[in-house]
Amino acid sequence: MKVFKSFFALLKLAKNSQYNGKIKLPNYLAKDGFTTLVIGFVRLKDDMLIVPYSNSFRKTHKEIAIKATTSIKKARR
Repeated sequence: MKVFKSFFALLKLAKNSQYNGKIKLPNYLAKDGFTTLVIGFVRLKDDMLIVPYSNSFRKTHKEIAIKATTSIKKARR
């Protein structure tokens, strides 16, 4: 939400006459677009990558597991 903090900070500056540039809402990803997801810590369990998530998410959703590729299995050893 860093982009919205910047957006609202610019609105505040413009209101105080400290910024004269054009202000527009942050761009959103296209509905069918992709973005990079960076996960800092992933567990390996039975050749599956287990994605971490919060306890509140865990109460309403199943575990997120992705089958590990052979290169990940080799790096684990």
